[in-house]
Amino acid sequence: MAAETRNYPRVGTYPPGFDYGYYYAPPPVVDPHQALTPLLEQLAAYDRLRRKLEEQGGSVGDLEELTEIVQKKITIQGAYTNYPAALADQKSLQQAVQVVGHGNLHLQVRLLPTRMPVFYLCRSHRDYWGEYTLIVEDLYQSPGYPLVDDRFAKLLLYGRETWCLRLSPYREGAAALAAPGTNATSWQVDNLLHQVGSQVFQAAWHEDQRLGIVVANHFGLPKFRRAIELLYLCLSGDLCALRLAVNEQMWRFFEEVYPQPAIGAFLEKLTTLAGQELNDVPQQALKLYPHLSRAFSRFLGQEVAWGRDQIAVPLYKLIYGNFYRLESVAQVLENNPEVREGKMVLENAAGELVGAMVEKGKG
Repeated sequence: MAAETRNYPRVGTYPPGFDYGYYYAPPPVVDPHQALTPLLEQLAAYDRLRRKLEEQGGSVGDLEELTEIVQKKITIQGAYTNYPAALADQKSLQQAVQVVGHGNLHLQVRLLPTRMPVFYLCRSHRDYWGEYTLIVEDLYQSPGYPLVDDRFAKLLLYGRETWCLRLSPYREGAAALAAPGTNATSWQVDNLLHQVGSQVFQAAWHEDQRLGIVVANHFGLPKFRRAIELLYLCLSGDLCALRLAVNEQMWRFFEEVYPQPAIGAFLEKLTTLAGQELNDVPQQALKLYPHLSRAFSRFLGQEVAWGRDQIAVPLYKLIYGNFYRLESVAQVLENNPEVREGKMVLENAAGELVGAMVEKGKG
């Protein structure tokens, strides 16, 4: 019997004959934003009261109200059934989030030093050819949720906590590029974020950069950060695939959404390189990497006056000892002459490196 003549009365029945073709009805589509509205409202209510207690103090009544919020049952609507859950019942809550998100939604919980939990709910996009899973959308992030390096977040994947790349802060900008003049679909935005994530950020961002990037962010070293990302892109990226993937959307992304002049100039240069010139790029980056590393080591090794007695202390000791409150250290040292001189030297070295990598005609 020809396939086009088959007409079976019920989905999921076996047709006559010996081919046993089984027809599967796909599950109803559930919008995770709509389904998780009760959870998002509950998280917002919890955080409002938590911040009031942390910043203003409170009464026994406030604590009782906080307990009621975390124990209150909410209902999360799934494709086939509803899931009762509560913030205090993590097992049921995690199950509901996983089912609604088809395994791509993740709810992370962390304890603050005050012993208060904070929450991070996001949606991921698995990049099977890359090292990192991509976080493409933030559905909720508690105020004060600890993200030392905003490029990364740890998610519980495959039974263990794993570093993931956070592209979610650039979702709004990516939406404007994905469908100019119209409302981009979620799929279009995901696709653009996946493109720049797989082709550029998988190589340009790495967890072993965290010290350099965090120092660059707090001490005001933009050229140093750009140089780090450019070097890693040249050393770890698939430049042949990247050259084929470069298009106007990608250029504009690094001009408007994630302004990175070093990568933008490199992408422009990349499209003009011949085969041997392209092969020379990683070798050039490999030669320049030690120069930037030594410049950063000199910056960390300089001594600065610290404390009430103004004792000379190497900068790296202050950074390592206060890594999770580095913003306060940077504010104290903002006008320190040794630090300002060290920043200028490091920024000059980074600028020279970027210039060498993106200079026309050099590979």
